[in-house]
Amino acid sequence: MSKQIRFIIVAAIIILIIVLLDVFGFSTISYNLELMFVPVLALFYFFKKGAKSITLILFFLCYTVGELVSMFLYNPDENIYYYLCNISYIMAYFFLILYVVNSLNFKIIFKKYLFYFIVLLVLSVYILYFFKNLVEPINFESQVELAVHIVEFLYNLSLVVLLSLSFLSYIQSSVRERLVLFLSCFLIAFSEFILIAYYFIDEDTPLGYVSTVFFFFGVSLLYSHILIAPEEETNSLLV
Repeated sequence: MSKQIRFIIVAAIIILIIVLLDVFGFSTISYNLELMFVPVLALFYFFKKGAKSITLILFFLCYTVGELVSMFLYNPDENIYYYLCNISYIMAYFFLILYVVNSLNFKIIFKKYLFYFIVLLVLSVYILYFFKNLVEPINFESQVELAVHIVEFLYNLSLVVLLSLSFLSYIQSSVRERLVLFLSCFLIAFSEFILIAYYFIDEDTPLGYVSTVFFFFGVSLLYSHILIAPEEETNSLLV
């Protein structure tokens, strides 16, 4: 059994444990375990032998900052922690976008896949418009409501751009590493979209579980992509 398959199995077991802990009333333990998942993966990546991508290091670092703030410092009555967490996540997705962009050849994209690019652009604009209309009517408990709307827009924008560019990266070079990367970005993005629906439309518990499972498998696939990517491709992605 390959180390990628073993890693996915271990990740699936961890996800199951986290969900079951929450179902049986151990929500605090479940929540803290969930927040520790990315920081632990970050440590594995930092100490992994071989070439490393600076953009992936920064992705894991920024996301870890957001998770640790959520675990140890977050206070719903203090707006500063909301901004700190979400800006950390936005920066993390920005570096993940850079990782994807560095594998793209836009000359090839515009020459061979212009139709896909236009369709993705239209879909991206529609998704952003949808979430803008979803969030806009909500009155946030903040003295600077405009700043909250800007943060939410940038958060959604980073997810849409990540999803679109990862798909273009896959169709440009249909190899297994790019497919795994696209599936990873797809699951991460949709986990966040589901979470937005969970918070702003209907706080239905199963919806929260779906978001958690999607995110865990998305991050797990990202790490699997790192494991299966050949060294020469990893070196080419250094920024």
